Amino acid sequence: MVLSPITKAAVFSKSWNLMYSALVDNLTDPESRGDNDDWIFSAFPSGNEGKSSWQYPIITIEPVNISFKRLTRDPARATAKRVEILTFTIDLYSKSAAVLDTISDNIQDKLDTISASLRENGLKNLELVSSDYSPPTSEEVKIHNKTFIFEAMRID
Repeated sequence: MVLSPITKAAVFSKSWNLMYSALVDNLTDPESRGDNDDWIFSAFPSGNEGKSSWQYPIITIEPVNISFKRLTRDPARATAKRVEILTFTIDLYSKSAAVLDTISDNIQDKLDTISASLRENGLKNLELVSSDYSPPTSEEVKIHNKTFIFEAMRID
């Protein structure tokens, strides 16, 4: 897996790209639509077709949220290190709860499997903080949703 390391100057974009690449390069589309980027997006697909015509499952990765903290007790120290807490929200949509669970397992397993590579590229201590299932709400199209919150650190 060829990844681009996260830098201080581009922490938002490079960390999102790193997570996107990790999922695209390591997950298999259960619908075999061709390239993995045909089902993993930065936002829910838009268009005039409506939810019933979209091909599921779909994964979206929201823009990363970041908070900053100092790693020293002495804020006057010139060499104080800064830790960035990166929060990734990943949504998974599927017409089947069973497919939702299978892909959920794959996401967790693949990210855990490549954790050394993610760490080398700037995402340290990636862990699943929470997941939340939302049952279908529409009678027309039954779409199951699971939201994952992952956190990692980047130390500068």
